[in-house]
Amino acid sequence: MKKSALLIVLILFSSTFSFSQRRRTPTTVKWISIAAKAGVGNSYFFNTDHLNDPNVELDFFTLSHSFGGRLTFTYGDHLGFGSDLLFSTYNESYSIRNNDIVFYKDIRLNTLDIMPFFRYTGYNTSYFEIGAKISLLRSTEETFSGTEQFPPSVNA
Repeated sequence: MKKSALLIVLILFSSTFSFSQRRRTPTTVKWISIAAKAGVGNSYFFNTDHLNDPNVELDFFTLSHSFGGRLTFTYGDHLGFGSDLLFSTYNESYSIRNNDIVFYKDIRLNTLDIMPFFRYTGYNTSYFEIGAKISLLRSTEETFSGTEQFPPSVNA
């Protein structure tokens, strides 16, 4: 009797759980994903004049950082689109040596980066994204220093 009752309970539970995995009506899955993003890295402004000048010494290790978020709308199992919004800071430092005089320059750019994208997710959960990047310059800071004080230039 106990074995029969146990068997009936197991069949009842297994049939209930097996139907929960089946889609009842053909509906399209839709969802919205919101995420926070942050990053730290190295920034370098490419300038061929600086690369070809033997008097210029570049600092190739200038930190940059960004923070913001991502909003993605997914339609169905495979298609999605969204946008990243990042507040970023990029830096560059270099020095110019002319005989015994050394000139230092530090540049900092603060930007708002908007990156809209389209995403396709494959059947094995790998995905492909394609999109654009729009950078809006919010502010620029330049710091000049050196081993000598230079007189201010006068524009004629």
